[in-house]
Order: sequence, then structure tokens, then C-alpha cells
Amino acid sequence: MALDVHAGKSEAIASQRKRWAFFDEYVHAALIGKINRLSPTNSRSITVSCCPLLNRLQDFYSDCRYDLDELEPLREEIQAIKPEFTSDRRVITQLEMFEKACRDALNGNLNLYVFAD
Repeated sequence: MALDVHAGKSEAIASQRKRWAFFDEYVHAALIGKINRLSPTNSRSITVSCCPLLNRLQDFYSDCRYDLDELEPLREEIQAIKPEFTSDRRVITQLEMFEKACRDALNGNLNLYVFAD
């Protein structure tokens, strides 16, 4: 099982294209676990995510969408979290694939869709 990343102008178009990146269960758990550990809790005991766009991947069994105008901030979040995984090549590789998908989608004026399979 994996979260598959596709690009397109619409969800219907994206779902028909080949995947551009993916997150397997191990990498998803490592990424979300790290985001949760790095996210501070405010004075009302509400956790404020350090990576709100990446945090949309929280539910491994749900789809999510990144609109074109969110892709550059998403890329910045990926770049910010990558140093947390310097010793884990598997996580780095999948984050780099996701970052490349962001760049390519930006260049093609496309949205990114993450589908739970």
C-alpha cells in the first residue's frame, strides 16, 4: 500500500496519469511522526503543525490535493524537513521524488493529487 502522487488540471485527469511520486507506509509513518514531534502545542493545548501542507498526508487512507498556488510553499516545507532524515535514505529518496513532482507540476501549471490506493 502507498500514497500515490499524480498531477493534472483536475482529479479525473490526474487519476488517469502515471504516478509522479509515492510514499510507502514506512516513509509515511516516519514523516508524520517527525512532523508531530516537531509541532509545538499552543497555550490552549492545540498542536500547531510545523508543516501544515505536508501534514495533509496525516491520514494514510485518505486522498488529498495540493493546488498550484500551494506547490512552492509545499516545496519549502519538504526542503525544511529533509535535514531531519539525513541518515534515512529511504525517506530522503521519497521526499526528493515528491519535491521533483512539485517542481514539475509548477512548471506545467498543474495541481498535485495524492491518492490512497
